[in-house]
Amino acid sequence: MNFGDFLEQYLALSKQQWEFQNAEEKPLWGWVAGIMDGEGSVQIVRLYHQGRDHYHNNLVLSVTNTNRAMVLRLKEITHVGAIGQANRPTKGHKVAHRWVCKTQQATTVLLLCLPWLVTKQQHAVIALAFHDLQKMPHRFQRPLPEWNVSKRGALIEALHILNKRGIKEG
Repeated sequence: MNFGDFLEQYLALSKQQWEFQNAEEKPLWGWVAGIMDGEGSVQIVRLYHQGRDHYHNNLVLSVTNTNRAMVLRLKEITHVGAIGQANRPTKGHKVAHRWVCKTQQATTVLLLCLPWLVTKQQHAVIALAFHDLQKMPHRFQRPLPEWNVSKRGALIEALHILNKRGIKEG
């Protein structure tokens, strides 16, 4: 499947998610998508589980901003995530606040924002595809099938490239 096929698939899922949304909150999701496009971060982070002695990849969606009211409003609209301080205040720098949600909550937010996302649309589609691979029936099988590991790795690398700072070629 190419990007267009994935986008079409996830836009259809997004439409299904909309059926469960409160009519009063629906217009607010365009605002959430705008915040995600400008201030948001879509990442797949690698976590180490000491008790199980293995690594695990986790989908993380976050927004960092110095305006605490904006971050609180984001949590109020999405009904998910946690808010914390993103940095230690230093001389000459404001305190930054971070809203974070992970895994299933992150996929729900991405699906609801997808119709309005512009700059983060590719990020969202890659993250949603990764999450789909994470929840497949063989996820508890060890070792994982090679095709799954390969696809996950490709998606992690694609998202890493999109998240690099600087000028993007092509």
